[in-house]
Amino acid sequence: MKVVLEGVLRSGGRSGRSVLRRMESVQAALTGNPQALRLPRPIVYLGEIGLQVLDVPEGGPLSPRLDGPEGPGLVGQLARGLWALHGTSVELDKTRSLDEEIQTLRTRIRKLRRAPREVIEGASQLVDALASSGLADLERRGPVVRHVSPRRLVVMEDRLGLTEVDDVVLSHPHLDVADFVGRMLLEGLKSDRAAKFRELAEEFRQVYLSASGGSADELALFEALTLTRIGCTEAERRPRETLGQALLETAMARMGASSTP
Repeated sequence: MKVVLEGVLRSGGRSGRSVLRRMESVQAALTGNPQALRLPRPIVYLGEIGLQVLDVPEGGPLSPRLDGPEGPGLVGQLARGLWALHGTSVELDKTRSLDEEIQTLRTRIRKLRRAPREVIEGASQLVDALASSGLADLERRGPVVRHVSPRRLVVMEDRLGLTEVDDVVLSHPHLDVADFVGRMLLEGLKSDRAAKFRELAEEFRQVYLSASGGSADELALFEALTLTRIGCTEAERRPRETLGQALLETAMARMGASSTP
């Protein structure tokens, strides 16, 4: 059996050890669950140099295979694997409230310097709408990783694996679902394959909701939150391009798709 080890530098000894401890707790809770998304397995944390050594999942990259006939099946497999992770009962020493998510986004918008004025104004309106939507009051909690990019996913023999995890905390599982949907839509816009990636995002969304029994209306709010965040990032990086504005327009459409008061 081949084991691939990677080192991740983390600032702050206590913080690095805490991340490792949470990842170990989740790994232990996932033992015996072959469907769950495979996460990096912590090996050791070298506090003197801030280096975390991980056994990372090995497989072919997911992104190139999304365009092919197996794309819908792979995103469906990811949806079921994510739900298996989210439905795992585990105690962690760190939580992330949805109010924190909203306030963090509000702070990020205030710090924008290069993004076009219409993006900043649109993002501010969206975050105000999200703050009054009842999003922060939604209660559902599970282990989440908060960054589920197609570029971090690999296809293994029996499941999908996530090669990079910044942290794992207890929060609403829809944060992960919306993050993957948002990054799929971003990939589609970047590659001029928007329709294809919208279809894959919809397949992923429906499989996850079916497996978890979640609310489509509530998920639409999380997607609006994520798309606003990603749109601000893209507009700040590439202020002369229209990608950020396109993502904000999609966020507004997702707000409109939710009937949650």
